[in-house]
Amino acid sequence: MTRGREKNLVLVITDTHDITEARDVLNGILASDRADTPAVTQRRDLAHQHPPTRSMQPRCEIPDWFHHLGHDLADRVNATRRELDEGRIRRAQVAVRITAAEQRLQVAHAAATPHLAAVDSSRMAVAAAEEARRSAARTLADARRLARRPAKEALARSEHRHANALQQHQAVADAAAPTLRELNTARLALSAAQEHLRTLGIIDQWDHRPAQLDVLRHGHDALAHWHDWATDASGPAGTSGGLTQDLRQIAALLNDGRYSVLADAVHSWGRDPKRMISLDPHPRVEISVAEAILNGWELSTSLTPASPSLDVDL
Repeated sequence: MTRGREKNLVLVITDTHDITEARDVLNGILASDRADTPAVTQRRDLAHQHPPTRSMQPRCEIPDWFHHLGHDLADRVNATRRELDEGRIRRAQVAVRITAAEQRLQVAHAAATPHLAAVDSSRMAVAAAEEARRSAARTLADARRLARRPAKEALARSEHRHANALQQHQAVADAAAPTLRELNTARLALSAAQEHLRTLGIIDQWDHRPAQLDVLRHGHDALAHWHDWATDASGPAGTSGGLTQDLRQIAALLNDGRYSVLADAVHSWGRDPKRMISLDPHPRVEISVAEAILNGWELSTSLTPASPSLDVDL
């Protein structure tokens, strides 16, 4: 089919020079309407066609304990996150208690301030009366015969003033007792709440839950990526730097005592002569002995490729 400015030509090829045969071929072409379909339509139809799906080929076997390990790790991630949330709630509750105790202390201190001043004043009056009584007693002891009578009278007056001062001080103290008890209770409540918050902070430092959550979450993500890689669900692999970096991260996250067998499978696959992907360096993830014991997984099983002749296009 040719398209021109003045006319269009339809050219057909036949086995003979019979014009009838050529006409029959042309009628068949026009009836099918395929030859005269514009290129734009052809491109649109091709764009709507789905590319052929690639059948996934596993890169290595999935061990029997893998899914149990993944579920256990997910449970530990959720438990650690829940403990962190509960710790934040406890600290928030204690912070509310501290705020309430501070407000209570301010109110109690404001109510007790006048009584504190009165108690201090009466205490000073008792001390002054006591000093005057002792001075009168010393004067009487040193007085001669003619001076003893006035000295005795002075001592009696000082003792009376001292008794009055003690009585006044007791009355002031009794009046101030309720507000002073409230002040003392408010101080103790604030101190207890602050000490509780410090204790929670120390416990959080000992538990290292944020760091534990990061390690567990990274390990869980690494297991998911490893499963995608092992089952070829991550798609066809290529020798690009992005793939090498992804595999290096997976191997590094799994390269500790619990998951090292999974990391070894990635390294063995990368060292295959058909691929020659270097995943070094792959620093070992530091983990405490207590964490390894609490994990409860002793993985000594070796992984083998799914097929000795596995040939994945990298």
